[in-house]
Amino acid sequence: RGENAALLAARILGITDKGVNDSLESYRNELEQKTLDSN
Repeated sequence: RGENAALLAARILGITDKGVNDSLESYRNELEQKTLDSN
């Protein structure tokens, strides 16, 4: 899936870019909350 590749790329970029890392962490937290809310 394209989304998985994009998340992997963001994770790699986040190693050296705190802004990317922070955005990725926020996105993952949102996904987690949506999953919890749907159950």
